[in-house]
Amino acid sequence: MTYKIENGTYARDENGRFEKIDYIDEIVQSCAMELKCLLGSIYTDKDFGIRFDSFRYFLNWNYNLYNVRQALSDISGVFVKSVICTDAQAVVNLLINGYERQVKIKI
Repeated sequence: MTYKIENGTYARDENGRFEKIDYIDEIVQSCAMELKCLLGSIYTDKDFGIRFDSFRYFLNWNYNLYNVRQALSDISGVFVKSVICTDAQAVVNLLINGYERQVKIKI
């Protein structure tokens, strides 16, 4: 188990303690962090993140699906089922070890 991160800081429960999450939610959290980070913006890992311009300028769902799958390829147990883009956000549907989850990205 690991700690939950919300808005860039550790989330706390009603008692003020750090909130813990299970394994599947930890993987979802890792996917969300990678998909909300601009590609190349982390100095120590230039391959971390995604190209946001793909969501804005390419409405071709195959291209967006390819970019998301490429970004999450180093996280084991994750399969990207689909990417649905609107004007304001992209919804990424994930299959993680048999469990379906969603990550929403503001674009």
